[in-house]
Amino acid sequence: MADIYELELALDLDASTPEPVLARLRTHLTPWPEIDGDEFDGDEFGEDGFDGDGVPPHPLAEFDADDEAFEGAYDPDYRVLALRGEAYKVGGTLHAALEPTERGLRLTARQEFHVENRPEVRALLALLAPHVVSPTGPVGGLRWYEDDEAHPLVLDAEGGIRLP
Repeated sequence: MADIYELELALDLDASTPEPVLARLRTHLTPWPEIDGDEFDGDEFGEDGFDGDGVPPHPLAEFDADDEAFEGAYDPDYRVLALRGEAYKVGGTLHAALEPTERGLRLTARQEFHVENRPEVRALLALLAPHVVSPTGPVGGLRWYEDDEAHPLVLDAEGGIRLP
C-alpha cells in the first residue's frame, strides 16, 4: 500500500511578500532535473538509466518507506512543487505555476507526495501562510490517493495553513 497524497493549492500572495520567501517558493517550483543514465547503474534501471521504455522513473516510484533515512527526516532540499507530467498514484497531471496578479502573485499547483514528506509540505505552507491574501474559502486540498474527496486547506484564525 502506498502512502501517497495529492496536494492542490490555489492561493494569492500579497505584493509585499518578501523576496527571501519568493526565492524559496521559486526553488520549490523548480522542476527536478531530467534523470540521465549516469545517475543510475544499469542493473537498477537498464543500460540507458531508464526502465527500458526510455521514460525516467517517477521520483516516487522507487521510494522505500522502510528506509531508515526517511523516518521523520526533514529534507530542506525537497521541492514540494517540482513534479510535472503524469502523476504516479493520484491520476491526471501534475503542475505548478506562479503568475502575477493585480494584488501580487497567484500560486496554483497539483502535486503528489509521500507521507514521509509531510514535514516539507508543512514547512512550505508555514512559509506562505503569512503572505496569503485573505481568502474567502479554502486555499487548497489534501487527498490520500485512494480517497474520493479532499480535505480542504484553509487559513486558520492564527493565520496558518494546517494539514489535516
